[in-house]
Amino acid sequence: MVSIGIIQAQTDSTIRPGVIPVNYPVINSTSSLSGEFVLTPSRAFIDKSFEEGKQSMFIFYQNIMTEPDSMESKVKQISKEVQIPNSLIIPIPAGQTARKGDIVLTSWQSGSGMQRAMVVDDKNQDSPLVHYLDISWDNPAKNKEGVPIGQMTELLPQNTFVVLTQEWQAGRTVIYKDGNNDKMGILIHSSGDQVLLLAWSYLVVVPREKCFPVIPLTEINKDDVVYIPLYGNYKQATVTRVDIEKGRVWVNVEFAGKQKEVVASVTDIVSKLPE
Repeated sequence: MVSIGIIQAQTDSTIRPGVIPVNYPVINSTSSLSGEFVLTPSRAFIDKSFEEGKQSMFIFYQNIMTEPDSMESKVKQISKEVQIPNSLIIPIPAGQTARKGDIVLTSWQSGSGMQRAMVVDDKNQDSPLVHYLDISWDNPAKNKEGVPIGQMTELLPQNTFVVLTQEWQAGRTVIYKDGNNDKMGILIHSSGDQVLLLAWSYLVVVPREKCFPVIPLTEINKDDVVYIPLYGNYKQATVTRVDIEKGRVWVNVEFAGKQKEVVASVTDIVSKLPE
């Protein structure tokens, strides 16, 4: 079954190293090296979950690894160093390059928070121009140039991204079975037969047998019938428009008895649901 339960509320002094606020194994090591960028939640979010005995929302921010270690590692968050459980550390290896059409895992450079992004220009492959895929296309906020933030492009600095190429790679969209529902999560970590996902900003532990990583479709056309996540649950939809360069797909989907136009990301779309 899907586990979203919190472990018993604890004070900071009783939290064992590497333990996180859901029932997930302590991870002995991390592949991240000192000085490399990582994506992690705030230590304050972790502590709040333990103190209150219920989950806080978990937003993964760009930070810097300072001292990798067993069970948990020292990470620089803004101006201070904190200990983060290894299971909640997503490494961003230095020296990565990307080509146009690649999907990368990164963070929102002019804002904050983990993002998947489509490379739209690879003139500088170690600092590509990208379009973020996890910001709503219709977000009304605008950048300093007056472009809606869901439609803008930004250059990624060197060493701040990793290309998503592996099926079980952190940052990959995962469809997971929860009863009769097909739900969406983002892979954070996997260990043995357990998978740690971020689903609607909350940590969820799911048996691996109930998880199905989403490999982006190589071709999507107008009038195709596809499945997209809508408020966390996968729904059938019909494609009305495709901007493959930016990795965005417009679909019509039924919601509350009416047809609704939604702009989905190629990271999340499938042609059929897992059985």
